[in-house]
Amino acid sequence: MPVLDLSVQAEPAGVRLDFTLPEKSLDGSPLQAIGGYRIVGRLPSGRESREEVRFSVSEQKQKVGRSVVFYDRLPEEEGTYWYWVLPLDAYGSHPRRGPGVALTWTGRPPEAGAGAEENP
Repeated sequence: MPVLDLSVQAEPAGVRLDFTLPEKSLDGSPLQAIGGYRIVGRLPSGRESREEVRFSVSEQKQKVGRSVVFYDRLPEEEGTYWYWVLPLDAYGSHPRRGPGVALTWTGRPPEAGAGAEENP
């Protein structure tokens, strides 16, 4: 299933993406394993960026239904950025994009003080 609970927020450490990996397959059956996920970002210019996180064979069953926090770098230019998370099977295939989440960047860094985690 697509990721449906994506939230995006600018923090001093970067753009924080919070989401939960799916627990079910597209047909509604319980998901047995997940190969990873792809972060797709659309810049104000319309250009897209992609970053993949792949799980080892031993992690694929453990990651099903898990919450994830991922940090992307802060935007370089002002405008509206869109983000999607696409869960991947073991072969790199993914479902259609779920709803995207927008981040409007004004060019000002967020206020410091909040603790930041590293990418998992």
